Amino acid sequence: MMDAPMRSTDDAGMPTQPEDTPAPEPPQNAGDGSQSAPAKRTKAPSAADTLEDLSVEDTDQLLHLADRVGKLHDRIATQTKSEVNGLFELLGSKRRLLLVNFMAGLARGAGFFLGVTLIGGLIIGALAFFVDTTTRFIGMNDVTFRSITRTLAEQAMEAKQVWQDVEDQQVGTGAPPEEGAVDKDATPRDG
Repeated sequence: MMDAPMRSTDDAGMPTQPEDTPAPEPPQNAGDGSQSAPAKRTKAPSAADTLEDLSVEDTDQLLHLADRVGKLHDRIATQTKSEVNGLFELLGSKRRLLLVNFMAGLARGAGFFLGVTLIGGLIIGALAFFVDTTTRFIGMNDVTFRSITRTLAEQAMEAKQVWQDVEDQQVGTGAPPEEGAVDKDATPRDG
């Protein structure tokens, strides 16, 4: 029985190619423009066969890649460990947890307020521009968004005053309005 030749490995456990063995050369063209046929293998190459076929540059690239993967793993492990430690620190103190959540709530509220204000202002500005442009286009130069909103505000104030007068009348008499009572000034409902 023959003993398999010893393979040398580097510090990372990757096999290295002995220096006295030349690196395999790629197939070359015959020179007449035809491609030489690649050698046919009867069996699939094993991992050991492909590692032995690596050139020095490929081995260096693999070592560099393994080093980068190791550094990335260490960085992720350190980051995860620090996140877990920070979480335990936060959960360990109820006062700190309440303070952090309170501050986060204030920040969310302020952001919501600013966002709604800005977006609402843009929507109202666009609506005013659209109304003013449309009314001028159809020939109603005296109607503007400002005049429409002023009229609506005045009508809302009048409705509020009427409502306040009705409440004052009910408080003055001391009796709640009767069910089924008909207000003489109200318009009849269709029913």
